[in-house]
Amino acid sequence: MSIDKKKAKLINTMYYPRGLCCSRSGDILVCMGDYKYSLSGRVVKYSSIGEIVQVFLEDQNGKRLFVNPYFVCENVNGDICISDIETKNSKVVVLNRSGELLFKYYGNMQLKTSEKEFKPLGLATDSLGQILIADNANNAVHLISQDGDFLSYILTENDGISLPHRISVDTAENLWMVEQYKACAKLYQYLS
Repeated sequence: MSIDKKKAKLINTMYYPRGLCCSRSGDILVCMGDYKYSLSGRVVKYSSIGEIVQVFLEDQNGKRLFVNPYFVCENVNGDICISDIETKNSKVVVLNRSGELLFKYYGNMQLKTSEKEFKPLGLATDSLGQILIADNANNAVHLISQDGDFLSYILTENDGISLPHRISVDTAENLWMVEQYKACAKLYQYLS
């Protein structure tokens, strides 16, 4: 929207936009999917005027990076974090700012059970470069390092959370969370 409150259509695509993130550089990252062809998931970086800057589709070896990218955020170091939702192989994919694959995180086996696969929905990062992941299926929020190492569960079902869906970290390092099917937002302090 411009200063005079007129809408401007910046992006026109044949794919279905999902997650959206405005980067520190002013670019816009958008998760895209195609319901007809499940292998066409991609993340597209657009300039602030809607021009395609880069399409993230394959890794350095030509292998598909995602199947169904859903949420995206940018880390303090410029890394791009994407949740990729699949039936039995959901993961968080982290790329550097050039689009090279750094790692894939498939969840921590400590909490997983055979009937509850890892389902990363909302993503956030903090000032330390740590990545927070809302695991909807296991009612938990994972904390991993910027290198993909599991650090801890910030919240679990024992803390009274259920179906974490979207998360965000504010400038005071508080974690904001909304749960699926609930009409409220919750606030947690996890860094002191």
